[in-house]
Amino acid sequence: MYDTVLVFGDSITQYGNNPERGGYVTRLANLFQRHLDVLNRGFSTLNSSSAVVLAKDVLPITQPPQDQAYPTFSKPKNHGSIGSMWPARDRIFPTRSKGAMQLFILFFGTNDAQVPSQKGSTPIGKYHANMHTIIDMLQNPQSSYFSPTTRILIITPPPVGERLIRAKILKKNQPDPFSNKRTAKYAEVAKQVAREARVPFVDLYTEIESRIAKENVASKYDGYENYLYDGVHLGYNGNTLLYDLICKAIRDNWPELFPQKLPP
Repeated sequence: MYDTVLVFGDSITQYGNNPERGGYVTRLANLFQRHLDVLNRGFSTLNSSSAVVLAKDVLPITQPPQDQAYPTFSKPKNHGSIGSMWPARDRIFPTRSKGAMQLFILFFGTNDAQVPSQKGSTPIGKYHANMHTIIDMLQNPQSSYFSPTTRILIITPPPVGERLIRAKILKKNQPDPFSNKRTAKYAEVAKQVAREARVPFVDLYTEIESRIAKENVASKYDGYENYLYDGVHLGYNGNTLLYDLICKAIRDNWPELFPQKLPP
C-alpha cells in the first residue's frame, strides 16, 4: 500500500470529503493520488477530549506487542508475473512501502470552543493538554504509536459566524452555542501548542478574519457566508482557502513531500 496522510478532526474534516463544497480533504486526495493515500478521520461532534480516546483507534500502532504474530502467505503457484500482466505496476505502486504515515494533520477546537453550557465545550486548559496528548502519542518513544518520521501539522479552528449560525442552524429562541471571541482564544491555544511541540500550524482563524476585513462586504451575515456555509462549516471558498494554506505549509516545511518531489 501507499504511505499515508491522515487528517484527524471534527465535522469540518468529515465534510472535507464533500466534492460539492470543494472539500479540502478530497482535494488533498487528488493532489497526492498515486503518491500517498489520504485518510479522512473526521467525526461530527468530536472535541479534543473525545479525540484523545478515539486516537487509539485512529492512529496506526507502530510498536505492537512482541508476542503478536502476523500470518504469512505463500505465493500461489502458476500465478504468472504481475509485471508481465501489467507493465505499469512497478511504476505506480511503491514496492517498499509499508503504509507509513508521512503527514498527520490535527484539526480540533471548534466544538471545544462552544460556550460552557454546551455539551462539547472543553475548558481551554484541557484543550491545550488534549492537543499535546495526541501529539505526544506520535512523538514519545514509549508510545505504541511512536512515529518519529511522521510530519505533524496543526490547523486552528476557523472563526464562527454567529448571525449565520442563528439563521442556518438554530431554532427560534435556541441559545447561541458558539462565540467568535471565545473561538479566537482557542485558535491562539492551537498555535501555542504547535510552537511548544515545534510543529508547523495553519492559522485558519486569522486568515479568514483578515480576508473578511479586507473584502469589507456589506451583508447581514458580516461576510462569513463567503467562507462558512452555515456559520460553522467551511463552504467552497473556505475549503479552497484551507487547501491552499495546507499546500503552502507543505511546500514551506517539507518540500520533499510535495507530489512533484515524490517518486513517480
